Amino acid sequence: MMHFALFWGTDSANVILFGGWPGASVGKYVFLLIVIFLGGIITEWLAFLKVKWVEEKPYLSGFLSSLVYGIRMFFANMMMLSLMSFNIGVVILAVLGHGVGYWLFGTCAFRKKACDRPPLPN
Repeated sequence: MMHFALFWGTDSANVILFGGWPGASVGKYVFLLIVIFLGGIITEWLAFLKVKWVEEKPYLSGFLSSLVYGIRMFFANMMMLSLMSFNIGVVILAVLGHGVGYWLFGTCAFRKKACDRPPLPN
């Protein structure tokens, strides 16, 4: 039976994305949480990835942009489907993965060039 309330742990009835996965195995559950965390980071990386526009071949640049968008939508939908398992561990690691991904790629913290942002108020 599928859960319709948030729960924690490895329940034998818990199914995340694939039938019978992770089951009651703690090792598979930990591996799943790592994959969910990395999936959040990859989704954010793809959101901020810019395809260099080549003026001589706009069709190629457009194709690459569409390809990156499609891959990002795949990861985003897989993350959403995993959240529908109502497992608290999955929810926490998905949110942390998205947060770390945004911190790494969406903020100025790790960029080599300076960011344009307004000065802080006094």
